[in-house]
Amino acid sequence: MSWVISLEHLGAGFAPKTPHNMNVVKRIMGQPKQEESGPQDNALGMMHLRRLSSELCHQARHMTQKEQEEKLYMMLPVFNRVFGNTPPMSVTEGFPDLLQFTTQVSRLIVTEIRRRASNKSTEEASRAIAHFLEVEHSEEASRGWMLLTTINLLASSGQKTVDCMTAMSVPSTLVKCLYLFFDLPRLAEDAELPLTERRALLQEVFVQILIKLCSFASPAEELAQKDDLQLLFSAITSWCPPHNLPWRRSAREVLATISYHGLTANVIKYIHEKECLATCIQNMQQSDDLSPLEVVEMLAGLCCFLKDSSAKSQTLLDDFRLCQGYSFLCDLMLRLEQNDSRDALNDLVNLVTSLTTYGVSELKMSGITTAAPFLLPGFVVPQPSGVVYMADNANYFILETQHTLSMISEKISRIPEVQPKYFELLEFVVFNLNYVPCKELFGLSVMLKASSSYQCSIMIMNTLLRFSRHHPVFGDVFREVGLLEVMVNLLHKYVAFMKEPMQVQIDLKSSRGSEEQKELAFLVMETLAVLLQGSNTNA
Repeated sequence: MSWVISLEHLGAGFAPKTPHNMNVVKRIMGQPKQEESGPQDNALGMMHLRRLSSELCHQARHMTQKEQEEKLYMMLPVFNRVFGNTPPMSVTEGFPDLLQFTTQVSRLIVTEIRRRASNKSTEEASRAIAHFLEVEHSEEASRGWMLLTTINLLASSGQKTVDCMTAMSVPSTLVKCLYLFFDLPRLAEDAELPLTERRALLQEVFVQILIKLCSFASPAEELAQKDDLQLLFSAITSWCPPHNLPWRRSAREVLATISYHGLTANVIKYIHEKECLATCIQNMQQSDDLSPLEVVEMLAGLCCFLKDSSAKSQTLLDDFRLCQGYSFLCDLMLRLEQNDSRDALNDLVNLVTSLTTYGVSELKMSGITTAAPFLLPGFVVPQPSGVVYMADNANYFILETQHTLSMISEKISRIPEVQPKYFELLEFVVFNLNYVPCKELFGLSVMLKASSSYQCSIMIMNTLLRFSRHHPVFGDVFREVGLLEVMVNLLHKYVAFMKEPMQVQIDLKSSRGSEEQKELAFLVMETLAVLLQGSNTNA
């Protein structure tokens, strides 16, 4: 059958990480909890399972496909009873025909899904597949559910069984199903609660299987080979109806698992050649139905790939840049600021912060740091550990050659809400890093000279006063960067104001600016007093 699926039919989900509880199944079906099987029952069950397996794998006569499938369906409840509550390794040790059984079960689930998807619309196919896989009133009579729970057990049994399932196209088939499930119709408003719980249980177990499979490299390779990996990228960045949002979150979980475990050279090459990141950016840019938080969640999923791939290759980071990913981040931040979407904006800023640490090459500090004209006693160049500015003492020096903070000083006089954070960063450099930021202090002298805002000038002077009290070296620093001259000029301006005719002073004092001007003048005088103490040069 053809598995051509329109990119318009896209969604995703987020599966709980806890394994599905069989007691939930009992509650859905209204059955009491059964006692666990004892050792004797398990031994009898194992004997029965081995006999059925022998009949299937070592046939005395040729069996039709229908007969083979019926034999398998007889084995599934037995297999689940024997191994449903045992450690994964016990399956490998206790069942010699495990790999043959895995191959047969994998072929069966792929065949059953394809039967229900063939020659149907996406909604019809999604409904038929979901109905087949959901648990019914009797668990063992629910053939699709038994098939799914068996696959779930097998996916926990190690690399060899996962490779068997991959060879039979289980990962790509399940990803196609996940994509189709974004078109599942809403359950009727008057639907019985068990029906809703069955759907939730299907979603939970379904994504568990995909996450278990994608914890190995071979499923990611198969998804790339079958050209189905791009479905997941499209899924996590496309709109879907609210009732199918769990499936979109699930797709993000699966993609994050692939990012962590399956980023082989072939997979990275596939993502690059198929322009998956460009598709994601385009989806987010063109959709008017996505909320700001949804877009930020989508970007978080993409950043997982950028982070994990950057340890091996620069390719995907370059792709993100070339498809205008960084421009999209800037535009989105500005849009969120205008829309007052504070939560989404905070999440996005944190995302951008983490994005700055990704890359193949380690960033090195410039060699000019220890040769700076002014050094505080005890300064040593810190060793890097991985994040930005205050989060990592080394990062100021890594970014020093880009003049990041000094360039910001040219703009912040017009953005009052940013000013406290900027001065906090400068104080961090001096008090925590024990370093004299000459470029930034020169920027402050320019800003203080040109500032028309008393409030901004007061914040600058408060910071300079703290610096001057911190160490005597700042007396020389302020003179060299021009701050001493600027402060003297400010004092001259205040003296000139005091010499104005009394009526002018009264008019000015009636405004708030007069009080701020007075506060600024007192801060300048206090700072100059500290700088002049013990400094003949400044005097």
